Amino acid sequence: MGLADLGYGGRIDPLIAGQRVATGIDNFALPAIPFFLLAAELMNRAGITARIFHLANCLLGRVPGGLGYVNVGASMLFASMSGAAVADAVGLGRIEIGAMTEAGYARDYSAVVTAASTTIAPIQPPSNSRIVFGV
Repeated sequence: MGLADLGYGGRIDPLIAGQRVATGIDNFALPAIPFFLLAAELMNRAGITARIFHLANCLLGRVPGGLGYVNVGASMLFASMSGAAVADAVGLGRIEIGAMTEAGYARDYSAVVTAASTTIAPIQPPSNSRIVFGV
């Protein structure tokens, strides 16, 4: 929409606008984003996400309300490898919600804690939004 407005306003030539878009996309750092998502999917299929959750459970699971801490800790570990909140939610979400409901937490509460903990990924490096901003 913005490019159409610039084209109709006569302030910029549409050919130059298209050229700027093409040169903006042509950057070596941008393929990192789909590769982070691919890495998250591979870790999920290989069972590494379950191991990440187990590690966080060993470190944080003994305190009262420990599975909430485990949920956030596992999300931080996974976010440092995947860089995407969606990959974090898909990769660890099933494991975290399942473990919390088995331990007696309400399913709604487990889903809310998981949704909140996955928002760490865009903040913590290497996040996809920071890669795009850096480019």
